[in-house]
Amino acid sequence: GLEHQRIGPLRSSRALRQNWRLGPEGLDIAFGKSKLHLAWSDVRNVHHVPGLSLVFLDETQYLIVPDRAFVSRGQRRRFLAYLKVALEVSHPKKRPVAKAA
Repeated sequence: GLEHQRIGPLRSSRALRQNWRLGPEGLDIAFGKSKLHLAWSDVRNVHHVPGLSLVFLDETQYLIVPDRAFVSRGQRRRFLAYLKVALEVSHPKKRPVAKAA
């Protein structure tokens, strides 16, 4: 099963420090006095392109996580690996239903 994993604090602008926590229930982001919880069912996909990762909430809304936010490549790899497993668990592929003859 999924265990809690703290990814952060992520490096960000001086004005906004973010702490990300990944757990069985979803993704929690704290920044300043504000907090955001996203259930894994609210996250649709994660994709890495050179320089940044995109955490898609739908086709047009996504969170941008620049590579510089991670203290190491290993931290970024763990972050992406955890998200991929969480999405596989929360969005299992639907199997086709056989039609009755």
